[in-house]
This record gives sequence, C-alpha cells and structure tokens, in this order.
Amino acid sequence: MEKITDHFYPLLTKLSKQNKKAITRNLLSIDPGETTGWVQFTDGKLVDTGMLETKKLGLGLLDIFNIKNPNVIDFDYVVIEDYKIYPHMLKQHSLSAVFPVKVIGVLQYIFELKKIPVVLQMASTGKSFCTDKRLKEWGYWIKGQKHSRDAIRHGAHWLLFGRR
Repeated sequence: MEKITDHFYPLLTKLSKQNKKAITRNLLSIDPGETTGWVQFTDGKLVDTGMLETKKLGLGLLDIFNIKNPNVIDFDYVVIEDYKIYPHMLKQHSLSAVFPVKVIGVLQYIFELKKIPVVLQMASTGKSFCTDKRLKEWGYWIKGQKHSRDAIRHGAHWLLFGRR
C-alpha cells in the first residue's frame, strides 16, 4: 500500500466528540464485484487497502479476509456496498447471474457466521459525501485502485455518520 497522509482522522475525531460516539476499533469496508476492493480502518485510521479478482477466486473468497485463521483481527463491523437492480437496468440484467449480488451474499454469510455486524450501503451513500475531491483532500486517493477507493468512501462515510 502506498503511504497515506491522513487528513480524515482529525475530522472523524471532531465529529465523534461532538456526537459522543466512540470510534470503531476495527472496520472492514468492501466494494464487491468481479473486482472487489477492500479497506481496513483501525481506530479510525486507514491502515490497509487492496483489490482482488473475485471471479477468479471462487471459494478462495473465504481466504481473502483470513476467515479461517483464528489469529486474524476480528472486525467490529463490516460495511459492504449493496447492489440493486433498478428499472433502467432490467434489460441489461435479464437472464444475468448478477455476480456482485452473489459476492454480497457470500460475504454476508461469512461475517454473520462470525457474528460480525454487516452494514449494507448503496453506492450513492458512499459517493454523496466522500467525493473524489474529499478523498484527495484527506490523502485517501489511491491511484489505480478504483474499487479500493469506493470501499474507502463507504468506510469513511460509515465512520462519520453510521449508527452503531
């Protein structure tokens, strides 16, 4: 992961104090699809990012987040971008497997088995406040990682405004 200059954390701590809300210890945020972006926030700071070719992994998805490894960090929450089929997309999705929906289902199942709360957010939720401009201001613009940036948007939005 490239070095990140974190200008998001001061905003988070300020809002957390105003709202008397504790900062989540470990948060995993995921942008699922054929390419899945993910990020980890620890104590409100972005500590790791990545992208995976999900369609090639098959059941290897279980290993991505070290689900089988008991020594790995357990997340307090997982935020996942949700996917809905809108009326204008019906023709495009007709007779389609809609792969992102399958990935979301697998992820929900995995984390529910581990008793980790899962929060689903629509794409517009992450992008409404966490714009490209803000990601750049916060030092969270990671070149070449579109899906990781989308995961950052969801995690950052939830840290700032999400209900615990």
